[in-house]
Amino acid sequence: MNKKTGYGTFLCIGAAALFGAVPTFLRTLLLSGVSQAACVIIPCIESIAICVLLCLHRHMRLFPGVKRTAQFILCGALGLGATPLLLTGAYRLIPTGAAIVIHFLYPTLVAVVCLIQSRHWPSPSLLCAAFLSVAGIAFTSLESGFFSSNSPVGCLCAFASAFSYCAFIIGSELLQDGSTSTLTALVYINIGGLLAGLLWSTTGNGISLPWSSSLWSISLGHGIVELIGYYLLNRGIRYAGAVTASFATLIEPLTAIALGALLFDEPVTIQTSAGAIMVLSAVWLSVTSPVRAVSKVIFWMIVMNKQAGKRQGITESLSDGFNTKFSPSVMRRRARPLSYR
Repeated sequence: MNKKTGYGTFLCIGAAALFGAVPTFLRTLLLSGVSQAACVIIPCIESIAICVLLCLHRHMRLFPGVKRTAQFILCGALGLGATPLLLTGAYRLIPTGAAIVIHFLYPTLVAVVCLIQSRHWPSPSLLCAAFLSVAGIAFTSLESGFFSSNSPVGCLCAFASAFSYCAFIIGSELLQDGSTSTLTALVYINIGGLLAGLLWSTTGNGISLPWSSSLWSISLGHGIVELIGYYLLNRGIRYAGAVTASFATLIEPLTAIALGALLFDEPVTIQTSAGAIMVLSAVWLSVTSPVRAVSKVIFWMIVMNKQAGKRQGITESLSDGFNTKFSPSVMRRRARPLSYR
């Protein structure tokens, strides 16, 4: 993993840690009578205001063009609008941990789309990461009443959120051309989320705003966390690519499960813990690529053995014919992050 990819992965892990706290904000607001639409509209308005002020302060261009603006708005409607509305619907029907982990099928979906587009064969590490992420999801969901009579609708909402967020991640990478700043992009992405929330409120669900100062503080804090998280995520996608970024954000469900257990007394059983370990293993495999790391270690051991043999006067070794110039170039090509482009 090169420095650029590592930096992008670090940003995405930071975003995931912040996003893991979002279900706690939403759970508190929803249980207090705040509507789903308000949980989307208020953070989006807050983010738009902050991003516009920062852009004006830094003298950044606020209008990227009609086509690009429409693309950002559509991307935001999927990621910041449809996804949280589907997830909050799932939170009402199934435990928070189960909903967020089912939602995290989206890294595998992103990988599949990118592999089909690029016509690359997946590496062993990526295949293992996809398998472990799905297995971890299954372990956690089954323990949380996946097949209970009142959970199918909630599970379907969580699965639908995975597809919408997959489209958001891929769209975010496609729009990363360097001509538009991240803050400007976030202005229109949040406008898309705001429009989705307003549209949802017209379907008979209405808008129930926070009714106390403490709830307003929680709602504003929710907006700040989401703004910083999406800023880090978009920057991380720019450096690491969609697939690496999406697998790095698998840290999020573990944070959600931990907070759900601490604040809402949701049970964390052996089966749930096993699922969490599988998810962590998927993150490690997708980010570090140990198969490639082991091959590098073997390569350098062979080179060092050959040099040591030369110093001892041994001219023949098992490494004769091993092309020391070709192999590093192969490794560098294989080390590039898989992306949609």
